[in-house]
Amino acid sequence: MLALWFLITQQIGQGLMKNNTKLLITTRADAGIKEMTDITHPIIKKYAEKVGADFMVLSHVPPSDSGDGRPHYRILKHYELHEKYDRILHIDSDMIIMPNCPNLFEVVPYDKIGTVLEDKGSRKPARHNLIQSAQDKFGHIGWNSEYINTGIILTSKCHRDIFQAIDGEYWTGFGSDDVQLGYLIKKNGFEIMDLPFQYNHMTMFSEPWNGSPNRFKSNIIHYGGRGVFDENVKTKMDQIRKDYDRIYGDNMRILFVGVFDTSKKSTNTSQLLAFKRLGHTVVGYNYRSRAKSMGNSQRDLHLLQTVEEGDFDLVVFSKCDSVSVECFQKIKPLTKTCLWFMDPLVTYNEDMRLKTAEVTYFCCDKRNVLDEAKKINKNSFHVCEGYDQDVDKPHSLEKEHDISFIGNIYGDRQKIIENLNHDVHIFSNAYGAEHAKIVSKSWINLNFCTSEGASDRVYKILAAGGFLLTNDWDGRDKYFVDNEDLMIFSDINDLNDKISKCLKNKMVLNKISESGKRKVNQFNRLNWAKKVVNICNEQ
Repeated sequence: MLALWFLITQQIGQGLMKNNTKLLITTRADAGIKEMTDITHPIIKKYAEKVGADFMVLSHVPPSDSGDGRPHYRILKHYELHEKYDRILHIDSDMIIMPNCPNLFEVVPYDKIGTVLEDKGSRKPARHNLIQSAQDKFGHIGWNSEYINTGIILTSKCHRDIFQAIDGEYWTGFGSDDVQLGYLIKKNGFEIMDLPFQYNHMTMFSEPWNGSPNRFKSNIIHYGGRGVFDENVKTKMDQIRKDYDRIYGDNMRILFVGVFDTSKKSTNTSQLLAFKRLGHTVVGYNYRSRAKSMGNSQRDLHLLQTVEEGDFDLVVFSKCDSVSVECFQKIKPLTKTCLWFMDPLVTYNEDMRLKTAEVTYFCCDKRNVLDEAKKINKNSFHVCEGYDQDVDKPHSLEKEHDISFIGNIYGDRQKIIENLNHDVHIFSNAYGAEHAKIVSKSWINLNFCTSEGASDRVYKILAAGGFLLTNDWDGRDKYFVDNEDLMIFSDINDLNDKISKCLKNKMVLNKISESGKRKVNQFNRLNWAKKVVNICNEQ
């Protein structure tokens, strides 16, 4: 009964602590490292705001010299600060926190000290020697392992006694506060939670003994010591600046898995170019051509290997119907992933639904697809496919057709056209520049929307400077004004009437088409790419 009562009261106490805990994040710095802190402190401060903690820079004179001329012992201020704050997380100023770093206050239990142990791999023998040397100085306490790194250390009020001198003395040899606090942790019998190295990714953790992992997939990068990860970088500050631009700059490394061609008939080709024009580094992976040469299974293995070795910030799958769900599942933990689906709801099959669940976020062109996707993945968004600004543009051509329709004739479309009082020129195989030329040669460009909403034909016609006569679609009034940017018909009689009036007053058509061309700019490929990237940055 006593054990049960203790468990219950402990859980209640933890619940109250979670709701009322005063949190603080500290870092050590002064004017001498301003070039560094101008980069890192805004990130640490933003992280503090994210996790609901106060932020404090420790810049006072430390109680002891650490032996290397650096004020490491400023961290002992935590003894005093723990009078006010229940939990304190220290983050060194030579660290960059990744945007998606978890809340360490939630990761580390209240009764444990959270840190990343350093007596591992190539550093293990040297760190164990320091542990023994400290005990030769301060007294042997059975401390044989668990060498901490205070670059990241999270403590609670119950641990405050580690932030003080040892019988009035300080360790001033190599390791300074790491050794000092580590000794007192052991002496006081406090339990350490050895965090994954991803919470303090130093150069030692990028070495072969640890599998040479990609630091950009960690939560916090630490530029301690020399702090240089890349062979072509000379100094710590150069590395910090380079990595900051890589993480928080506008440039991303994107793997675009789709279908590409040189004739620009594939929408993916213009989408890839749009990413590049925004300044991103983009690698195109043609999943269909790869499958033809090596088969689907081997292609999937090759795609997985490409992601593992490519250091990508984002993988965009454009439908990728022949790529297996298992491949999606294996890639998802490696980096952020997006499934782009541009087709109608009728083709949003079970395979696509399974893949929707296996990506970071999902983007689609059709709103009724979005409704279904949100049931599977809450991070689902509507992004209009729009038009290719390099191809869908006006051409200075003489008008040859009063009325044209570009597309296939079936169902309701055929019934409408058969009941028109005017002849319609039908073009069922017009793509790319040819599509834009037909629009430029036509006075009236017809469009027929379905329950799916607007097709890309709407945007292509408007972008090519064409006058668009169409039935209405859900959400149209948010972007285009009837009789100002385009013209809406309600039924066959209304359509016949408007065609007759328009052909008698062609000056009005030019005015409306010019307005539509200006309004449709928001739906070009560049804006499509911007939205996909912006959504990625919000995840």
